Amino acid sequence: MKNNNSYEQNYDERQQQIRAKVYRHGFIAAIVILILDAMLAIMGVFWAPTFFRNVIIVTFINSIVCAEFIFRGVFFVKKNERITYMASFSAASIILLVMLRRHIIEGANIMENGELSEFGCSFVIALLFLLNALCALIQIFREKRVNREESLDINDLP
Repeated sequence: MKNNNSYEQNYDERQQQIRAKVYRHGFIAAIVILILDAMLAIMGVFWAPTFFRNVIIVTFINSIVCAEFIFRGVFFVKKNERITYMASFSAASIILLVMLRRHIIEGANIMENGELSEFGCSFVIALLFLLNALCALIQIFREKRVNREESLDINDLP
């Protein structure tokens, strides 16, 4: 019987196991971060407005999981996906930073009344998007270096 599940067709068994571990790490990180956030809220410590707090937490956890996928070599199945991923997150971070440029130029405060301001929250999200793009870029360069070294090794054989 042929399995039409694209997930299983794109990843071998080892990669599926690694991906399961990464998802587990992300799930545990989410639980820990949400518990810490709830404990801070109970103590009356609000580090960002509620909406932005949730967006930053989700974006942060997503960044952790994506970075681990990338560096463990199980995120991109096709080579063109790397470029698309990197370009998407680069564009998103650049768009956010361009939108925030007036605030940056004017020296807007990242913190207001002991919590991240709206500008600070948007800036943190832009940095997390940029982090995702940089992880993909690092992986692209690592793979190019490995491929170059392998081709040199093959050429050295008698």
